Amino acid sequence: MVEDLRLVVAKAKQENPNTPVFVLGHSMGGHISALYGTKYPHDVNGFILAAGVLRYNTMNFGHLPRPEPAGSFVDGSVSLTTLNIPFEGAGLSLDNDPLMLNKFSVSFPNGFKEGIKYLKDNDDEFVAPVMLISGNKDVFVAPKDAIDFYNETNSMDKSLILYPNFGHLLMLENGGQKINDDVAEWINERVK
Repeated sequence: MVEDLRLVVAKAKQENPNTPVFVLGHSMGGHISALYGTKYPHDVNGFILAAGVLRYNTMNFGHLPRPEPAGSFVDGSVSLTTLNIPFEGAGLSLDNDPLMLNKFSVSFPNGFKEGIKYLKDNDDEFVAPVMLISGNKDVFVAPKDAIDFYNETNSMDKSLILYPNFGHLLMLENGGQKINDDVAEWINERVK
């Protein structure tokens, strides 16, 4: 997926020459964006990692690798049943989201293990400007993921904002426009 993102960035640069490019990734997208920024640290002008799976402080999918046979599929609600905490509020996506997976290959959560290991082993390679945002009520990706990444990355231009009373969906939640405004301000400060 990192190479897919690289193609998207290349296309954005081609279609918008001399325009700064920032990558915003949420949840799994934050994971992929962080991997991209670690592998290609000077390819874009900065990253916004929103509730990104940057470590594995909340064991959403249980111990990895998953015990199911390779090639098998898992019900998408596995994270809800794996989390041993009371769950109230929004899930991983908006209700009736047609892009939300109902089932996924076991290789999907197992891929996080390899990705997180790569991020930890190469944390000194991530040097790009980065804004890390997380909600303190996120039961899917612990804010500690963002805190650990912030503390371990080599970026000299990094920001960490933990939003009180926000869950995993951040910008899509009630009051989320404040987060959008903060992201826009962060980007604008870097393109002056």
